Amino acid sequence: MKKWRNYIPEGTRDILFDKCSLKKEIENSIRNTYINSGFHQVETPTIEFYDVFDFKDNGIPQENMYKFFDAKGRILVLRPDYTIPVARVVASKVDQLPMKFFYSGQVFTPSDSFSGKDSEITQAGVEIIGEGSIRSEIELILRAIEALKNCGLDNFKIELGESNFYRKIIESIEIDDSGKEKLTRLVRNKNIGLINEFLKEEGVALPKESKNLIRMLPELFGEVDILDKVSQYIPDALQNDIDNLRNIYNALKELGYEKYISIDLGMVSNLNYYTGITIKGYVDNFGEEILSGGRYDKVFCEFGEKTPAAGLAFKINNILEVLFNKSNIERKNKVLIHYDLDQLKIALEKEKELISKGYEVELSLYEDIEKSRSYGGAKGFSKIMIINKEDIIEEDLGAVK
Repeated sequence: MKKWRNYIPEGTRDILFDKCSLKKEIENSIRNTYINSGFHQVETPTIEFYDVFDFKDNGIPQENMYKFFDAKGRILVLRPDYTIPVARVVASKVDQLPMKFFYSGQVFTPSDSFSGKDSEITQAGVEIIGEGSIRSEIELILRAIEALKNCGLDNFKIELGESNFYRKIIESIEIDDSGKEKLTRLVRNKNIGLINEFLKEEGVALPKESKNLIRMLPELFGEVDILDKVSQYIPDALQNDIDNLRNIYNALKELGYEKYISIDLGMVSNLNYYTGITIKGYVDNFGEEILSGGRYDKVFCEFGEKTPAAGLAFKINNILEVLFNKSNIERKNKVLIHYDLDQLKIALEKEKELISKGYEVELSLYEDIEKSRSYGGAKGFSKIMIINKEDIIEEDLGAVK
């Protein structure tokens, strides 16, 4: 029996026609933004050894990977992340740093059958490796803004957090690891009520000022004045983290990009992975992230190096959904060319001319003009060009779809 022949696995999808074309345009637009700005493209295998991702503290859980064996019995995985393979490449093949990298490809993460989440996604990303100053984060963010604008987006926000800010708070709390994990989950979900209950029930040994700061965390998001507000309550040990955020924001403000930036001090990403600034991007009225990243200086230690690094990744599938569903998306005018076979040369000349003017053009497969008209109308062509020995005629087929 071959009952699954006409189906695809959960978490995967076929992307067709206009949507597929738009996806490639998005990828190319992001790629061009970075390649034209001094980033070097790299490509790593879709299949990697399991060991590449099996870190002691900040690796990818094995249940989040597709695993199988090679002919020698070694464990292989479908690439679950692109940053770590890039780190492998840099540690083993690149001598001169700092360097800026760009990549684009598929990543694979198993999802529950009914979660609605994709198991295979397209990721385009960038890494700045070998430089630990905030110049790296500033360029990551400003190029991300440029890339999103080049894709046709403008109604987006890039949220900035600071993993050290929360890490220092949580490390000062005298509770066990499971308690810290629970509190971290509550802060991540911005659940103020349960945070208050937790602090009461656990009898957390903290000064009143620190407890108040933890209670504030879910509300510490919004415009840059959040940084001024929190500065009144934090110890000196946390002030440098706030200053980093403020300096990054001020640099982006000088470029006129402040409308795209917001602050979220309650952003709690993977504390074992990120070591500084954290970054997430969202679009209005779309609940999923369109990009994420931050500083991850610990990763290279797993490859025997001590190298500062920061990066971010665009979630191409989510950007595609946003742009494809925009009601005001601009579609190219589409022209169908119907031609007599002995007029093929002229048809190709007209095709080239129309393409140069920005039209999307297709040669009809039909000899019968009525079949060409029906096909053009059904497929959303705005015009049909009829080429025969006597004349070249253009007819409207209706509004652009």
